[in-house]
Order: sequence, then C-alpha cells, then structure tokens
Amino acid sequence: MEKVSNESYEDFHVLLNNMNFEDWVMNKLKIAVIFTCYNRIEKTKNCLEKITKQGKKLSNKIELEIFCCDDNSTDGTYEMIHSRFNSVNLILGTGNLFWAKGMAKAIEEAEKSNPDFYLMINDDVDFFEDALEIMLSSYDSVQDRYASIVGSTKDKLTGKLTYGGIKWDKKVIHEKETRIEPRFPCVKCEQTNWNCFLIPSCVYNMVGTIDDYFEHSMADYDYSNRICRKGFPIYVAKEYIGYCSRNSIAGTWQDTSLGLVARLKALQKKTGIPPRSSWHYCKKYYGIFAPLVFIRPYISIVKRSLILHLKSERNDRNFTG
Repeated sequence: MEKVSNESYEDFHVLLNNMNFEDWVMNKLKIAVIFTCYNRIEKTKNCLEKITKQGKKLSNKIELEIFCCDDNSTDGTYEMIHSRFNSVNLILGTGNLFWAKGMAKAIEEAEKSNPDFYLMINDDVDFFEDALEIMLSSYDSVQDRYASIVGSTKDKLTGKLTYGGIKWDKKVIHEKETRIEPRFPCVKCEQTNWNCFLIPSCVYNMVGTIDDYFEHSMADYDYSNRICRKGFPIYVAKEYIGYCSRNSIAGTWQDTSLGLVARLKALQKKTGIPPRSSWHYCKKYYGIFAPLVFIRPYISIVKRSLILHLKSERNDRNFTG
C-alpha cells in the first residue's frame, strides 16, 4: 500500500472535513468483511450464513465482500466455504499462520477491492440478525467519519459482556483494563477485541495494515493503540452484536491446576504470550518500563505456584501433626 506523506495527511483531512457527512454515509457503502479460520467448520458456517444474510438484507445500502484466510484446516472448512459460499474470496494458509498472520493475508487481499470500510470479525461470534445495522447506525450516530466502531459480545448463558471495547489506564503498576458495556450515546474506548471491529478506509489508509510480526494475539490491541496514537477515536457500538463465550483457560498458562513448568511452557506457546510478540508489544507501548511489563506474567505464575506450594506444605504439616 502506498505510504501517505504528512502533507497528504493534512490535505486529506481538509478534503473530508469539507464534505457533507450525510451525503457521504448515504451512498451505497462497500464493506470488506475479513476473518481467518482454522478447524471449526460449524462455527465458520454459522458465521458466514449470518453475515451473508445480513448483507443481502442491506443490499440496497451496502455492498458486502468477504475475505477469508483458512489456515489449511483439516476438518473440511476450506472445502465447505468453497462449495457453499463461492462468492467468498478464499485464501489458503500454510497451517502455521495463526490469527495475526492469517488476518494479515486476508487484509492484503481485501485492500485490492478499495472498500469504504474494513469489518474485522471472528468466526466464533454468533451474530445477531441486526449486527451490521447496529455497527453502521452506531458509526452514523457518532457523527465522525474518522471513528472506528467495536461491537460487543456477551455470553449466551450468563448474558455477561465477553469481548468488545476496553478502557485502558496505561499504568505500568496496577495496570487496569475495564471492559465497556454497550450503551447509547456510544462511549469511547482505547483498546478493542476484533470479534467485530469496523474501520473506515480513511482511517485504515493512515494507520496501515495489521502488524504481522505478532504471532497470534496482541495484534488487535496493537492496532487499536495505533489508531489512538494517530488521533482517531474508537467507540463501542450502542448494542450487543452477538454471542461469544470467553475462551476456556483450561490447559493455558492461566490454568492454576497446572504445575509451574507446564504453565511456563503454555505461556510461551503462540496461543499464549510468546516472548517474541510480547517483547515487541512492550517495547512499543511501555518505553523504559518494557522489561518490567514483559516479565509480569512470569512473576504472576511463579508467585501463584509458590503460594500453592506453601499452602500444600502447611496442610501436610497440619495433617501429620
């Protein structure tokens, strides 16, 4: 993608500020829907069915084009998409891309279509039938063409907020990240999960593509930070857009039933907090405090394991005594 100079950046802002907002949003919008998938065929099928149905429903207002990177699924996902959703732009991965690199591949293909918006989604979201309308009406309501919109999901059983927009206090010690419930008027946030995230092309063209240096997670938080650093706002959509349960911590580095060594190994997996990605993120956003933030999860694991060990020893002494 061609880089934009500072002069072009300022000219671009002047040009858009002189445009009539209502005229701009009332034109038929071209939206590139982007996701990556691997070995969850039923969830992928459900996601595509929900999104394509909504695209047809809103076809007088929007033109939806879907871009998917299947990371060499072995459960028939690629073949299912190819046969049942043949309008999807399908990219085949290597089997070792994971989330960030898979999204990068799909985004690279989507750029060629020159959309008005990029809609980043996860295929494990069970989208409500009006999810796209909620996202677009939320965008319209904030009256800022540079605004990105993050959709919130909730657990189907508990109704509790699971993914969406996050308020980040940027502290190194006692850092706090607070998930924001959807409401109207829409509320600003600093960080986002990409379960459903709408980015105007005017913002994307200034921020650039996802950083595929990341191996799996953190790339969505990184992109949100980059948007905010450019001075563009992010809002939480006014209503929930679907169901999505939190990922299970069983077998992960957060699983306290595992031993110390097992947790440390899980932490360093691509699906955990791999050192390469973690250090890349910490250097970007914590400056001289990067080493301290980098070692925090390691300290947390060791501290928790030590506490459990001491409790176990005390219980053993009480039992034998």
